[in-house]
Amino acid sequence: MLALSITGASAQETVPNPYFFEVASVKPNRSGVDANYTNPGQYSVHYITFLSLLMQAFGLKRYQYVVPAWMETQRYDVVGKMPPGTTSAQRNAMLRNLLVERFRLQFHYEPREGDVYDLVVAKGGPKMQPANADETADANAPPKVSFAADGLPSFPPGSPARTMVSGLGGQTSIVTTKLSMTKLADMLSSQLQAPVSDKTGLTDNYSFLLHFLPLRGTSPLQAIDQDLAPTIHSALPSQLGLKLERHRGPIQVLVVDQAEKTPIEN
Repeated sequence: MLALSITGASAQETVPNPYFFEVASVKPNRSGVDANYTNPGQYSVHYITFLSLLMQAFGLKRYQYVVPAWMETQRYDVVGKMPPGTTSAQRNAMLRNLLVERFRLQFHYEPREGDVYDLVVAKGGPKMQPANADETADANAPPKVSFAADGLPSFPPGSPARTMVSGLGGQTSIVTTKLSMTKLADMLSSQLQAPVSDKTGLTDNYSFLLHFLPLRGTSPLQAIDQDLAPTIHSALPSQLGLKLERHRGPIQVLVVDQAEKTPIEN
């Protein structure tokens, strides 16, 4: 049984991890070809960064990793054979062991102070509609999405429970027929790259469209109608009747202490 290599004052004890790929191949990718898939018997990713492997293995959000710069650019091919019935959690545990074995990964957890947000109800109350998903509709059917003249997507009445995040015309749109506030807070956390806690007190599911200008990655030369795509901080009150309250607080992060760029041979 391998114990994950953890160092640091916040994680002195090793963590037993009994899950391993039956056979695994790990190679640096020099082809530039991206062809990722996972089936019940095999985990296979190609042209993937080390950071992306970490994110799959440990299940944290991007802002919870402190890594060397090369981990965002170096790319690898990883193929692992899994026993029948392997769950996604067991597969991720296998990947953690693989990173320790082949890359000599060492890491620790520690709290760091940063911006954290509470999602709360804005003055005037929520503006969202109760969930309008058709519970009898086939959730596996191809989505029927319509687009208004302004380019914003929407699901027609009678759609199954479905949520879509899209990027059109430089803006981000979240359209859903059934979503809880807890799940919305988690989605906003990915957009803000900071923790977001649901403090709305709303326990129902809702149907809504939220569109906003991404905080990062938008070209200053890109012409965007600010009324059509406001910032996330102004979009939430005007479109959903919610708002974000920011404060400082501890964020648990995974800090990589050591890892080899070249994996041990298969």
